Amino acid sequence: MSTSASPSLATLPPELLLLILEDIHLDNSDMAAFCRISKRSYDVGIRVLYAYPVTLSLSSMVKLLKTIIMVPKLAKYVFYFTFDKLDTDLDIPVIFPSFLKLAARALRCMSSLCDLEFQTLPGLIAILHDHKFLRLTRCSLSITRSATPFLEAHSRTIQHLVLTKNFCLRQPRTERRLERNITFTRLKYAKIPLRAASLILPGTSAATVCLYLPHRRLLPPDLPSLAALSNVPVTTLELTIQRWDKTILSAVVQHAPTIRHLKVLFARASSYETISEAVVVDVCECISRFANLKRLEMRSTIDGYASDWRHLLQDVYFDEPVQTVRRLHASCRTLESIHVGRGIIWELVGGVWKPRPIRADHSDNVGPAELYAWMERQMAIAN
Repeated sequence: MSTSASPSLATLPPELLLLILEDIHLDNSDMAAFCRISKRSYDVGIRVLYAYPVTLSLSSMVKLLKTIIMVPKLAKYVFYFTFDKLDTDLDIPVIFPSFLKLAARALRCMSSLCDLEFQTLPGLIAILHDHKFLRLTRCSLSITRSATPFLEAHSRTIQHLVLTKNFCLRQPRTERRLERNITFTRLKYAKIPLRAASLILPGTSAATVCLYLPHRRLLPPDLPSLAALSNVPVTTLELTIQRWDKTILSAVVQHAPTIRHLKVLFARASSYETISEAVVVDVCECISRFANLKRLEMRSTIDGYASDWRHLLQDVYFDEPVQTVRRLHASCRTLESIHVGRGIIWELVGGVWKPRPIRADHSDNVGPAELYAWMERQMAIAN
């Protein structure tokens, strides 16, 4: 074992050091031994480390970026890079204007980069401009006008795209959108604001589309964005909504009648809030027009998992999702799986709807078997 420490390794952020230590089975506290590892272990560790570097603090990130710039051979090992794990309380573009330039310089060294996340750094996209990462297939960033050249440069490689609105960005509303249509020839997954759908989806083969709907009610200018679903082979559609509007689902049925999985996520609902009767009536009316809908989810975006089974079975309101499931299935007979919250997925088994818990906790010895028995009794009473 070499007795000389590797300067580049000795200056790595602590979070990254721990990853290598774990990979080469060294005690996490033995930093001195780590800096004296053999050349072979150095190569193995550094490859594992730089494939997925993650830092939580700004100082660690700066150290990592400088290391990559000073040791170019390390940059080729980076396949996934994220800035979105940094302390979200930091206003980086304002407090550290030079940080974005450092980040852009380091990124340009990463010739093997496949996955890039920088939603928290909307200013970085303007510096990168149309720089092209030849292998970039997954990208997550804030939607701004300055993002257009970057996205156009990667329109033939990106398969997984996430665009978010950064409300903390000090820009006019007109700047928080793309300049023009971009055709992503290989796109398979898109998670984007509704207003961006007409600029992103046409000409793609996206099978999974997730749309963020605006806080206000839909207006006529929004409808063309939903019409963008018409010529896309979508099989899974996810809608994140702030307030319910029947127009939403009516437009989805019109433009994407062949989807097999529909998710309607209520951003303002609590994880145990019951879906209102008015929403259930609207949904029952609309889903009857889908051609082959197999899975339906209507729940809170923060819906958790069922763990306290005794409390759940004693809940006097638990019959509400039972009745909701039966009504939804009566409206759409092709349904095989329904999720209406409470941490439970209802599946059609042998003609009977049975509940399946999501990540159930069996510590209280009351699990799915008891829930199944309870459900069968309820169904027998209902019938």
